[in-house]
Amino acid sequence: MIRLLKKLADVAKLVRPVGWAPFLFSLTLGAADSGASPSWRLLAAFLVCGPLCLGSGYVINFYFDRQIDKLNPIRKDLDMSSQPFSTGEIGLIGGMSLALTLLLLGLALAWLISSEFFTLALSSWLVGLLYSAPPIRLKARPFLDVLSNSVSCGYLCYTAGWTIGRNLSEMPLLLPVWLSVFVAPTYILTLLIDNEADSLAGVRTTVAYLGIPRSLRLGHVLLCTSYLMLAAAQVIVGIRFLHLVLLSVFYPLGVLGYRKLLTRFTLEGARKLGKRAVQSSVLFICLALFHFLA
Repeated sequence: MIRLLKKLADVAKLVRPVGWAPFLFSLTLGAADSGASPSWRLLAAFLVCGPLCLGSGYVINFYFDRQIDKLNPIRKDLDMSSQPFSTGEIGLIGGMSLALTLLLLGLALAWLISSEFFTLALSSWLVGLLYSAPPIRLKARPFLDVLSNSVSCGYLCYTAGWTIGRNLSEMPLLLPVWLSVFVAPTYILTLLIDNEADSLAGVRTTVAYLGIPRSLRLGHVLLCTSYLMLAAAQVIVGIRFLHLVLLSVFYPLGVLGYRKLLTRFTLEGARKLGKRAVQSSVLFICLALFHFLA
């Protein structure tokens, strides 16, 4: 029994539940903007974009990061140096079997939702594969690491959420585009936090290429740009309650956090801002679900 519980704990580490928050944030916002109502399709979408397809992607990412994570002293939602691939508690065959099982279950469920949702879920997983796996490994290519996360977490997840309520042909392009820009500075925070371990392993990320000061300025500019794009969306596509919440509460906190890091960068400050970003995503998802039911 103890051995089984240990294996389940290792699996939970690899599928990384805390990492689902930004993706489910985008999915939820897309569904809310499309006017979707609570249904089995919405619940199924949460499973696909959380533990199943995204969980599969995290397993693959952890496998290819196993050597880097051994050098990483940072504790985020878990102690990176003790992730199961780095410690040898789960091997290649066991890990890839888990990743394949989660992917197939996710795609089967995605197909039941709709063919459009299936295509978007598969596309998001493929972007994740290109991000993690050699020889392409976008996470080790400056700017492409940020772009791939913005596309997968921002554009594709939002668009997938939209298909739950309405046809893709009805989706204003500005809505997933502003969200993609918004995702970028959040991802840059994770690069800042992991920069020491990435540098030791020779991984050339955007932060390694630009340096910390210029990376912070880039993140701040992108965050402010997405703020202006969201404000413009209220004029172009109409005022939406959840957008007003983002504009009035969540955005100011993010901008102030970035400005504080620009004034004086500390690793602890970056970690706190990243943690607040995850907490804000979870809070927003809860608010959106309440809005669905209202």
